[in-house]
Amino acid sequence: MKIEPKKLSGFLKKISLGTQIHETILDFSDKGLYVLAKTSDNVCMISGNLHSTAFEQYESIGKIGIQDLAIFTRIIDMFKKSLSIEKTESIIRFKENSKSIEIPLMDIEFIECPPKMPSIDLTENIKIPASILNSFIKDASINTDLVINLETIEKALLLSNDGKYKFTTKISCETAVGGRKASFGDQFIKSISTLSSDLLIGLGTNLPIKILEKTDESNIHILIAPRTKNDEEMVEKPTQEKPKEEITEEKLVEEPVVEELSIATDNKVVGEDA
Repeated sequence: MKIEPKKLSGFLKKISLGTQIHETILDFSDKGLYVLAKTSDNVCMISGNLHSTAFEQYESIGKIGIQDLAIFTRIIDMFKKSLSIEKTESIIRFKENSKSIEIPLMDIEFIECPPKMPSIDLTENIKIPASILNSFIKDASINTDLVINLETIEKALLLSNDGKYKFTTKISCETAVGGRKASFGDQFIKSISTLSSDLLIGLGTNLPIKILEKTDESNIHILIAPRTKNDEEMVEKPTQEKPKEEITEEKLVEEPVVEELSIATDNKVVGEDA
């Protein structure tokens, strides 16, 4: 199996949600590399596909367990042009010309993996370049304990932030109806940081945000729970320990895991192929 290193590492950086995902299972299935994972605090979930066509040569080698996704990705970045991948029962070997490395694999039985990607019905679907979101976050990061607010009004999406230095950005969107608002913290900021293409964002009031990124070579599907009053109280009163809000069954309705995502040209989600 062969692939250009930056294609594989770029996909895995998105899967890591900005280094929030550590242990994970990489499934080299018939259609390509598939990953389903969640953060340890249950605030974020992600599913992603790197299509077999992104590889120079592809082989379905099944599931492998990765203990430290950040280190695994850093090792891939040590190679330059064409990365050869070989798997044995307990190791994976990377090779390029005379340079090679063997990485021990983790038993997948010891890696927690969500069985399904939850489905949520969101009435507002906004198409926005990832660069606009990341530019806004970069500016607003002058604040500490940054909170990003997303609100829809008629034909526009408003971005704002909490903190001493308050930025606002208005983004035109013909499909926006208005009346939806939610706030997100560090998990959202980290998750967005590695995305680079057009995004389709599903937004509801105080509901998890759905983020879809589709390119010629990969699909990314992210869910992030919003900040709650409990989170705000923890910032205002740090001495009071309160559990972080989780994505629970009361908030989300589960559906079977999907391996394909689609983004319609009219900025609406039209379906996710099973």
